[in-house]
Amino acid sequence: METYFTDEVYQKFETMYEGDKARDASAKVRGFLFQDLIAIEFLLENQVQHVFLEFLEDIDVAYEDGRFEVIQVKYYPKKNPDMKEIITDLYYQYLLFDLLNGDRVEVVKIKPHLVIHSDKVVNKPDLTKMRGYIGEVLANRPDSLKDVEVQLRTIIPKMKKDEQRQKVFSSWAYEKSLSDFLDDFEIIPKDNIRQLQDTIEIKLEKCFSICDVADGMQENRRKILMGLAVIFIQERYKTGEEGVQNIRVSKADFVDYIQNQMKMYSDKSIIAYIIAVVTEEYEAIITENDDLSEEQRISLNAIYKNTVEWIGEECSKIDGQFRIVNTLCTDTYEQILEFGNKDAAERLLVIAGCKENIKIFLRYLWKVIFDIYSGGGVSHEAENGELLKPQNYIDKSKLNYICIHFPQDCVETSVILPPAYGVFKSRKNNHRLRLMKEKPRKWFMKCDSKLAGKHEYDYSTAEIVEKDSVTNLNKDNFIIECMQCVKIDEHEWTKIDDCKNCIFAETCIKGE
Repeated sequence: METYFTDEVYQKFETMYEGDKARDASAKVRGFLFQDLIAIEFLLENQVQHVFLEFLEDIDVAYEDGRFEVIQVKYYPKKNPDMKEIITDLYYQYLLFDLLNGDRVEVVKIKPHLVIHSDKVVNKPDLTKMRGYIGEVLANRPDSLKDVEVQLRTIIPKMKKDEQRQKVFSSWAYEKSLSDFLDDFEIIPKDNIRQLQDTIEIKLEKCFSICDVADGMQENRRKILMGLAVIFIQERYKTGEEGVQNIRVSKADFVDYIQNQMKMYSDKSIIAYIIAVVTEEYEAIITENDDLSEEQRISLNAIYKNTVEWIGEECSKIDGQFRIVNTLCTDTYEQILEFGNKDAAERLLVIAGCKENIKIFLRYLWKVIFDIYSGGGVSHEAENGELLKPQNYIDKSKLNYICIHFPQDCVETSVILPPAYGVFKSRKNNHRLRLMKEKPRKWFMKCDSKLAGKHEYDYSTAEIVEKDSVTNLNKDNFIIECMQCVKIDEHEWTKIDDCKNCIFAETCIKGE
């Protein structure tokens, strides 16, 4: 196979990248899930050699036939994209490669793309509008390009983004490059984030159909594949290495990683499954709440990313998996105690049985964290990112369940439980008897407000009814919080709940 992407070509990319290392947007939106899913989709395409994350653009893709796509990825369900900003960014990279190429004929061809989800109609600009975006340009290609590389490596990196663009366009933009750019530019519409994941799961299953699957695992196969793909992509953001050779993601490495992980079920399979469930629930929230502001989406994305990191750490050992199961599974205590003796495939099946409870747990945990963060008057994630890390609210001294401590709460230890109705109702005693041994001071549990209030731990679970409520809170008492004050459903995430004066208070305001 012919090598189109030589060291000389990569050297040009490195020069182009010099001015973009400190892009304003990258720190804020690096690793948006929609962008990660698009990267995974490209890694599943034919002829792809490498995918680059946050290099020249959001995603860059190198193909075996010499195509090099520079791609902006935008998720704007209810917002009109800023086409001037998008187009000028893409033309900037397109022009730079043209200038660095000089008069030589290269087989590598830059292809600028916009991959977007939007309910609005997004149209490709014509040449007149393009001229208006760029400003006055030269009639012909400049004769002298000797100092282009020098300026790109020394002068331009010191400028702000807008100044960089203005300098390059005013010095070197020319008429034919504008028309060539528009010929090569393509807009690629995509489904919403939830539908996109479904599509990618199907593609993953098709691509890795030769991988064996254990008995009882077929229905979970797509989730494991999806989780492994997300892990693979997100681990690439953590390399900390610079240089095009280090930040690129090889399709061959991606395929090898998935195939090797699917050869046997291990703790990595369990992590992948839970991460896929985490991803699915995050996508549901984003899709159901398309009226979220850009800052709110950035904050939720940070919570999601941090959750993925926490799950990776928590579930790397059986003890952490046990904490999740003991908190959220409704099997008997005796069945739960056998969890540690099971092999990875059997443990995965137990955790898969908790899927819906895991989703409810995540939705409430995320919304409370989101409310704490948003209610603090913080403008965006970079200013107080520690508040967006679920792991910072977990009490690691409690070894048998996921013990939570919200600093503003009236108690030191709490737990988020599945709702006290529906299917859970017939099996609630299995679950609650385990908590009687652990004695968290508060149960966050969606229920009738009549159940909310203070209760004694020496009561039987069957006796926890309204008449059993007690007055004073002490070490042998606990609070049931009905969670009716926290809004987690469709179009409710833009509403910030005042947790300090409702679910963190000692007295349930709904109960009163």
